[in-house]
Amino acid sequence: ASKDDLKDDTKKLELEIVNLKRFLVDKTEALQAKTHDIEKVEREKQNLISKLEQIKLDLNEKSSEQKFYPCNICDYEVEREKTLREHVKLYHYQEKESQCPEISFGNEIFLEYPCFYCGKTIKSNE
Repeated sequence: ASKDDLKDDTKKLELEIVNLKRFLVDKTEALQAKTHDIEKVEREKQNLISKLEQIKLDLNEKSSEQKFYPCNICDYEVEREKTLREHVKLYHYQEKESQCPEISFGNEIFLEYPCFYCGKTIKSNE
């Protein structure tokens, strides 16, 4: 090989080295950018996890503060007293006609239900 051929080969190799260095720099920068993006996503994920945990704590606090009204007859429990009254009317009232010959109610229907507070049986005509 001649001196000129060696010089040409050397220039080609130097050019190839320069191109490889540029390629490595570009790939390194791209990798750093992706690493930065991954770190950013990880921070956002941790932030969302923290917010979720706070929401769970808030919900637990609210539910522990919330007052419930239990049905005295069954295991039903509600958040509002009005809803409990509606439940008792719907599921625990019993419509009856008077069958006692001593007392005349005519065909009047009366309702019988337990008191919400003491459990005593109450008739709607009382």
